Amino acid sequence: YSDDTIPLWTRGVRSQGLLNTNGNMVYATNINGNYPNNKTSYLVSNCYDLSSMTNPEVRFDMAFDIEEEWDFLVFEYSVNGGNTWEILGEEGIDWYNSSTLPGNNCANCPGKQWTGTDATLKSYAHELSALAMNTQVIFRFKFYSDGYVNNEGVVIDNFVIQEQGSLFESVFNEQNIKLYPNPTKGLFTVELNDLNNKTIDIYDVMGKLTFSQNTTSNKVQIDLSSYATGLYFVKIKTENNT
Repeated sequence: YSDDTIPLWTRGVRSQGLLNTNGNMVYATNINGNYPNNKTSYLVSNCYDLSSMTNPEVRFDMAFDIEEEWDFLVFEYSVNGGNTWEILGEEGIDWYNSSTLPGNNCANCPGKQWTGTDATLKSYAHELSALAMNTQVIFRFKFYSDGYVNNEGVVIDNFVIQEQGSLFESVFNEQNIKLYPNPTKGLFTVELNDLNNKTIDIYDVMGKLTFSQNTTSNKVQIDLSSYATGLYFVKIKTENNT
């Protein structure tokens, strides 16, 4: 949402410029053009319970084109219902690309922010171990623009909170695995060619294990039609691979 009646963050199909999404929905500061000047606006997440997670992390895909060292984007969190907010992280690999402090250029830069241009959609991640005991955590992207130059802005997709490493360990040859239909209304099939003694685990977007099944079959039908509608991750394990 924005701080006034002119909306900034919107959800839709970004068809040109920063990212061609080929019909996929993304969040962007402006779906069809540049962001406006003199704006401070926010894209706010759901409220997450991290108390059941051991090593939580936040992960999302992002591309940006922001007036360098004048306008910026930061990622914040709140553990008290949005009464106060803290900036998450510092400049570093897979996170902020600038540590500029307030000065002649960016009068409001906090010293840890995204600015400039990286127009390729990339994955960003940050561990949340310091927040692991909190039952109500809210996240938000805070975007600031000054009164002059404006660029295309920010595109964000695939935002998840999950256990570190739970979905990105050593992987199989993709040709050995088929999952269909995807998307599904709840009933889907997993084919596992030449893989014996397997465990199929399914996690929700908060990293909670919601389903688990051991099988020796190469074709397994799973029914999640009684589960809440949403995004789920399938994790397949054998003795040597995940």
